[in-house]
Amino acid sequence: MPTRTPSLLTASALVAALAVVGVAVPATAATATTSAPATTSAPATTTAPPRVVPQHAIPTPTDPTTGATPDDEPVDLTVVLRPSDQAALRDLPSTTAGATADARADAVAEVAPETDDRAAVHATLAAAGFTVTDVDTWQVEARGTAAQAESAFGVALVGTGDGMHPVAEPVLSGVLGGAATSVLGLDTRPAVAHAAVPAGYAPADLASAYASSTSATAGAGATIATVQFSGWDRNDLAAYAAAAGRPVPALDQIAVDGADVHRSDGAGGETEVALDQEALLAVAPAARHRVYIAPNSFQGMYHAYDQLADDVRSAGITAVSISWGSCESSMSAGARVALDGALDRIVAAGATVFAASGDSGALCQTGPSSAIRDVSHPASSPAVVGVGGTALYGSGTHWNETGWSNEYGAGGGGTSKAYGKPDWQTGVGVSGTKRLVPDVAAVADPTTGPGIYLGTEHGFVFGGGTSVASPLVAGQFVAALSARGCAAGVGDVHAALYANPGAFRDVSSGSNGTWKAAAGYDRATGLGTPRWSALGALLPSTPTCPAPSGPASAGATATSVTSSAVAVPAGTSIHSPNGQFWLDLQQNGNLVEWGNGRALWSTGTAGAGNTMSLGANGVLTVRSASGAVKWTSKAATSSGSAKLTVTDTGDVRVTAGSGKVLWRNKAPGADRLVPGASLVQGQSLWDTAGKRRLVVRADGQLRVVIGSRTAMKVTSGGSGSALQMASNGNVVLWDQFGSVAWSTKTSRFGGSGVTLRMQTDGDLVLRKGTKVIWKSGTKG
Repeated sequence: MPTRTPSLLTASALVAALAVVGVAVPATAATATTSAPATTSAPATTTAPPRVVPQHAIPTPTDPTTGATPDDEPVDLTVVLRPSDQAALRDLPSTTAGATADARADAVAEVAPETDDRAAVHATLAAAGFTVTDVDTWQVEARGTAAQAESAFGVALVGTGDGMHPVAEPVLSGVLGGAATSVLGLDTRPAVAHAAVPAGYAPADLASAYASSTSATAGAGATIATVQFSGWDRNDLAAYAAAAGRPVPALDQIAVDGADVHRSDGAGGETEVALDQEALLAVAPAARHRVYIAPNSFQGMYHAYDQLADDVRSAGITAVSISWGSCESSMSAGARVALDGALDRIVAAGATVFAASGDSGALCQTGPSSAIRDVSHPASSPAVVGVGGTALYGSGTHWNETGWSNEYGAGGGGTSKAYGKPDWQTGVGVSGTKRLVPDVAAVADPTTGPGIYLGTEHGFVFGGGTSVASPLVAGQFVAALSARGCAAGVGDVHAALYANPGAFRDVSSGSNGTWKAAAGYDRATGLGTPRWSALGALLPSTPTCPAPSGPASAGATATSVTSSAVAVPAGTSIHSPNGQFWLDLQQNGNLVEWGNGRALWSTGTAGAGNTMSLGANGVLTVRSASGAVKWTSKAATSSGSAKLTVTDTGDVRVTAGSGKVLWRNKAPGADRLVPGASLVQGQSLWDTAGKRRLVVRADGQLRVVIGSRTAMKVTSGGSGSALQMASNGNVVLWDQFGSVAWSTKTSRFGGSGVTLRMQTDGDLVLRKGTKVIWKSGTKG
């Protein structure tokens, strides 16, 4: 699946789109005002955002990919165990349809690998010199060297680091051949690319076009997971939420295999994450987000899917959206079997999986200038609802769609070479014996797509690609379930989709460059685009609606944790109302406050399996997996209830039911910005006394406010403007379309050691080390 960088369209087009929901983003920047003290003029501009040519490539390894791998090169392996009944596992998504949560769990357990196989693989790896680091139900993890791996699996390895790979398929012989299906970790090269072409429809447009809910509670009770292979900046989501007039949603982040959830992959992956989460917020504003971020390799992908399968029930996951993929025929058979088994378990556990079908029509990009006729995995997996792309035209209640194919890309679609045609695809009017892709479609053309915010582009752009279509369909799917009164997952929905073609808008014009959109099913747009007012009632249902699980059952909302007897699991986050500060119980067990571009505070309690609890006595505690106390706030209350929150000033607090503050971390470092940090509308940089602040207002003005007095004012291009501290040390106010409205002009100093601080004397000061390189000159 090709990587696509943002395609930025005209400012006026985006303005028209956002205006549908009353987002005040004018097409030109406001002129500077001079009526207030210390006013700094911002140049007016009418420049439209530039176009960025889309790129097509899986990220390139940073380490060598040739030359024999040194014998002592470390190798971390995942040996995926053989299910006790491989065929039954493959059928689980359909055979568990309509089952209770308990019945689903029993069905998965029934086909789990045999205990003897786990023991045999453990012993075989140990005998080969590997150190077994973990034995799980479905896999065995081990660490060794390249020499040991070459001997055990009959392969020659070349390359090092993230460029290492075998020159042939690993051989699973002897005990391993009977007990395992795949070995992952020998090929560490990046394995998947994202499908993202950043384009301006607003949330109300998307709801109208697909007859979906417009309620602020759409998606309530549901958790939607996304699988990502890059870190990102959560302030992008806060910027979009502020512009769309919606609260920042509850969002939890799961770091898989130690992935850095804050660091970009260096290949535009942070764009994909922001695009997915903003698309979900647009159509399911009340749903909880759960973001799994893993290393970009088949091993990382498997571990993400495997953890998702384990979490579906415990975290209450209703749907999964995946916007990253690989060319189906370029995957090794072992990798595909391992990934398919994990996907089958996710669906069997009750979640519905949606995946982008790609942005190159009937082709799949294998490099910057190479492609093959192929479909994209996981969209091609029979366990997954493959989502293709359309071009959407219209407004109000009048909409039309065509197949998507233009200079920006084309909706992925074609015929699988790996999977037979499922029963639910028989009779669709396309001959052959193989699985057809996609199943459904939604808007993906970046010239007609939704408006999104990207900090890397310094403003609002147009979003497109099937990686917009997939989260849009997933979000509207959970909104439809929620509207029926129960947002619990229903698992596989293919049979219901194909049995009800009348619940879709049949897209019968256009193409994806190869396959024409025609009446009925086609390989450009599948069944067409959902009309959720009709399709929602036809979706499968659960026998009973289970009680909330995951963070919600522990009293965690988007912005608070209420005292509860249930422990809060790792991965859970809460945030300040404006989305500037986040308190994360990280996957490594450390409780950390993040904000202003860095970690501000932590309990220093790293440890796998740690949980957090807030007792009715108001004591906040981090415990180890064994229950031992690793950190505690100590202060207690007799009021019988308490709440943990993060204020817009960055102060983490435990408050008693009476309103008394029992404990706080005093927002250490919240008065400073560092390179890479940003302030979006509604966010401020406060001094330590909480009386002076630098604020980006809803109208886009940048102000230094002392008490109630404005001491400095900079006007900008209107709502959607943001202040960013660049890596070169320049502090820039960008208008909503990525044009410079104002800056400190300090790039010549470089960004190393630079901080912007709101001082208690009222002065806003930019320093490099101890040297002042710019200041506002405000006092008070």
